[in-house]
Amino acid sequence: MIHFSKPQRTLTKKCLGWLTCCSLILIAACTRSTVTPPESPLLALTPTEFNNTIADLYAFPRNGDSWPEPHPIADTIAPPLGERAGLFGQAPVEIPPWPWSFPDEIGLDDFEGMSDGQIPSPYQIEEIQKAANHFAAYSLVSSIFFTCDDWESLAQEEATACGWESLLRFTQRAWRRPITDSERDRLENYWNQIRAE
Repeated sequence: MIHFSKPQRTLTKKCLGWLTCCSLILIAACTRSTVTPPESPLLALTPTEFNNTIADLYAFPRNGDSWPEPHPIADTIAPPLGERAGLFGQAPVEIPPWPWSFPDEIGLDDFEGMSDGQIPSPYQIEEIQKAANHFAAYSLVSSIFFTCDDWESLAQEEATACGWESLLRFTQRAWRRPITDSERDRLENYWNQIRAE
């Protein structure tokens, strides 16, 4: 029979105690049914988060006066905006490049970004679409959007490859994670559809 000194016996008892405890926890965890956490509500970006995300994605300063002019394609994807184009013969409202002026959220206890305070309205959704159209042309003048240099002077095939790679990189940056295969397939189908038109 092996005899341990007192300190070794104490250490052995502690190790056996921990092993027993861990084993019981594992047994309990493996035999219990799976607990599904409650579904998290889908939250929209607050106006501040939306504007800051756009500035970060394009690596533009948080001062709209320092933004470059949008690419000329802006006139086709973001035509003059109805009520901002001038009412009753008045001069059009000057729209700064950044930030976009969104309607206030209803909020909850004076806080933005709370699921119970984010009740979408047709006006709010329309403003998000207008903002997306407004900011889309700025991607073409962002120094970090394209994966190639001087994309406008490339041959058609090279420009297409550059556009696709740039869009993939932008998508991962916008979503802040790698995209899944199904997301990539959806994006590629949309990319091919738009190119075919």
